[in-house]
Order: sequence, then C-alpha cells, then structure tokens
Amino acid sequence: MTSRAYPGIDDLKVMLKLRREIDEKRREAASLGFFHRKRKAAMESEAALLEQKMKDTRRRILEMDYSYDHPVMLAARDMDAIPYGRLTDEGEAVEGPILWQLIDLFDTKALFLSRYALFTMPFHSFFEDVAYEDSSVREVLEDDCYAKWFDFDERDRIERVPVWTDEISDPMDPRARTQDHLFLLSEKEAVQKLWPGRLSCQGIDLLSEGASGADANVCWWLRTPGQSLAYRKFVTPNGQIDVDGVYVDMTRRGKGALASDVDFDVYVRPAMYVQLFDGYVRGAGNY
Repeated sequence: MTSRAYPGIDDLKVMLKLRREIDEKRREAASLGFFHRKRKAAMESEAALLEQKMKDTRRRILEMDYSYDHPVMLAARDMDAIPYGRLTDEGEAVEGPILWQLIDLFDTKALFLSRYALFTMPFHSFFEDVAYEDSSVREVLEDDCYAKWFDFDERDRIERVPVWTDEISDPMDPRARTQDHLFLLSEKEAVQKLWPGRLSCQGIDLLSEGASGADANVCWWLRTPGQSLAYRKFVTPNGQIDVDGVYVDMTRRGKGALASDVDFDVYVRPAMYVQLFDGYVRGAGNY
C-alpha cells in the first residue's frame, strides 16, 4: 500500500505525532517552577510552533478532494472529537453523535477510542475467573452496542479485528485472541497510544448533569487481568492504571463490597478500527 493511493494518511500520521509532542512540551512546561521561567517560556514557544505546524497540516488535508463527511476529513478537523454513530436508550437514538478520538493509524484503518466513558457496567456478571472472550462486557459491546449504535454504512466501515487477550501466554493458542468490532483497550495499548495526560476520561452522564473538568473524571475498564482472572485493571480518574485491578463484578454496591472502600463505578470506554477508504481490500494480511 502506498500513501499516494490513499491521500491524507501520511498527514494524519504527522498530526498524531505532533499532538503527542505538543502534549509533552506543555506537560514539561507546566511542571517547571518559578526559577525555570526561561526554560518554561522556551517550552511554550516550541509548543506554539508545533501547533502552527499542526494547523498547516490540517489545512493541507482539508483542501483535498474529499466529501465534507469523509472519515479522513472528520479526523482532520478534530482528532479528539470525531462524530461516528449515536448512543441509544431503549432502542431510541440519544441526541447527538458519539464522539471518538483518533489514537493510531494502521495502513488505512484508524483506531478510534470513545472520547468519553459511555456507560457503567461490571466487567462480568459474576465474581469468578473469566477470560475476556467470555466476559459480559465483551458480549454487550458486540451484541448490543455494535448493532444499535451504528447504521448499516457505519457498521460496514468498522473492521472485525483480532483482539489479543492477556490470559493466554502462547500467541499461537487460538484462545489467545478474539475477533471483535468493539473492544476494550489492554493496559499495553492504553500506555502506548494514550500516554500520561490522556488517560483521564470524563463520564458522559456526569457531563450531562453539569459536572466539568476533573469533577467529571471516572474510572474505566481495561481488558488486562489484575491480581487474578477474577480482577481487571482499570484507569483511575487521575489517569493512573490500577495494577491490582478490581473484582470483575464491580459496581458501586458490588458483591461483597464495603462502603468504606468502594465508592465508584467503572465505566466502559470502547475502541474500534474504522476503515477510512471505500473499496479497500480487507483480508488477514491487512491486520
């Protein structure tokens, strides 16, 4: 595959790289104290130059001969708020589209992660050792969310991809991966593709109730096991990964939970691979 055949891909990759560099510059600048004013000013100046480069790259994409609602154009306008699909409640569409973040590109597939944590549910219905393949949250994502959130054309662009699990150490074991349209990130994917400062996530329900900033931050599931297969790791409201995890049937009033140490729900923040170009030949070799 060449970028000439799929214009805009290389520029989107540049924008992803620039976004990370800008985040790193600003995070470093924010960490500097009063006695490092010159260094802080230099970092802010460098971030501003990168911002301008980002704008120039975005402008180049938006001048391409794509329709207004083409996925490449949607991603270029705002990589952190790409509209795709609609949440449903009792089968009825909720006002406004689901917003997604572009967090990676592979060939002509874009890895989207929901910008907000979309709903709460236990990782699994029962407190027991459970593989991701057999989890309740996977069933809901595939059987309910994928079927109800997207129309036919949108579903046609969402790739069914191998999702590697962490329960099986042998990658050749057929149980080492599932095939899914919507899935949870692993710990490794979250660290590599989001980096510090982007792991925190707001709950869409809290935002609708008027919360803002850090007050709307929530915990969200990863598919990686914690201290055992009956636990799963999650991201905390301040953007840290809880390495021990919490029991898979966790709710605010979870089974066996003590009011003194359980004061939160864990949200679902799905990811998916979206094919950016019509007519791209799909096959095992493209993954």
